[in-house]
Amino acid sequence: MSTRHTTTADRAEGESPFAPNADHLRLAALHEKSDVQAESRFDRLRETEHFLSEAAVLPAEDEYLPVSAWTTHVPFMHCLVRYMRPRRFVELGSHYGTSFFAACRTVLELPGHTECIAIDSWRGDEHSSHYPEEVFEQFKRRLDSSYAGFASFVRARFGEAVGSFSDGSIDLLHIDGYHTYDAVKNDFESWLPKMSDAGIVIMHDTCVRSGNFGVFRFLDELSNRYACVNLAHDSGLAIVSVGKAQTRCQKLVEAWAADEGLANVVVEFFKCAGFFSSRYGELQKAVAERNQRQQLTEDEVASLRTEIQQAAAALAVAHTQLTEACQQIADLNQTVESVERWQKRSWFNRAFHKWRRPEASRGKIGLLKKLERSIRKRCGLN
Repeated sequence: MSTRHTTTADRAEGESPFAPNADHLRLAALHEKSDVQAESRFDRLRETEHFLSEAAVLPAEDEYLPVSAWTTHVPFMHCLVRYMRPRRFVELGSHYGTSFFAACRTVLELPGHTECIAIDSWRGDEHSSHYPEEVFEQFKRRLDSSYAGFASFVRARFGEAVGSFSDGSIDLLHIDGYHTYDAVKNDFESWLPKMSDAGIVIMHDTCVRSGNFGVFRFLDELSNRYACVNLAHDSGLAIVSVGKAQTRCQKLVEAWAADEGLANVVVEFFKCAGFFSSRYGELQKAVAERNQRQQLTEDEVASLRTEIQQAAAALAVAHTQLTEACQQIADLNQTVESVERWQKRSWFNRAFHKWRRPEASRGKIGLLKKLERSIRKRCGLN
């Protein structure tokens, strides 16, 4: 198709050759459209940079977050909460609480008020495995000790808890329950009326295609209705803009969904950040375990020292008792020797005095005389 350019002959008589013609107007329109697009893309880049810069302000944490399949998405949760500043955050499926406490520790350092609510039965399922009561007790202890001022939990199934929330009351919803197609679809549709006009939904395990996982299928359907971005590293995490208020966070998600190049930058950024977050979590866990082992060793040493002190005290008591027993034996031996000496003296005295009695002497003299006569008679001396 050829384009006809305006010539001098086509101009009206008296018209200035520098007056704008149709070509000029079309060119100006193209430049204006290009400028608007460039400005719009610049705005998207600037907002994206602002969003990503939140990762540079990681909150302080004394205790390590539980290491799980969610660990690599912790930096994104941190950035999202800081950028969005939701009034209410609800999580469907918390397990050990990696994602929930990642949001809580970010909220802890933000001005204003964000309510955080975890909903779970804490019984487990086919995908997360069934786990003991200690998992819930550990979650509750951590929540009560660190975040009780703004965080709470509801121990129930998602369908049982949804009636406790009024429509339009949730700004940020995290769906991480049973991961079959029907289950995640039911969770999304059941809780969608509870989302506010500023609503953002995030869904975990969007890249898992094994077994009966079906989140990826449902995400494909949602992408035809809402602006969606999938952080396709590890198990995957999708961000879905469901509100109508066109907040800056919703506009940013829509910009990422419409600009594949920009979305790839975001995905790669959080892939790298997630890797370092995972390694950091592993190191924190290793340090905590080492400290625990060291503490156990110190406790064992202290226990052994106590046992040694107790044994030494018992040995001292036994030594004292043995010394006393030896002294008693020595005293008894002296007593026995004294008695024996006394008995010997008594027998000698009795024998001596009996020998010296007159009647005894006369008897012995007569006996000797009889013996003498008998000897003489036998010897013929009479």
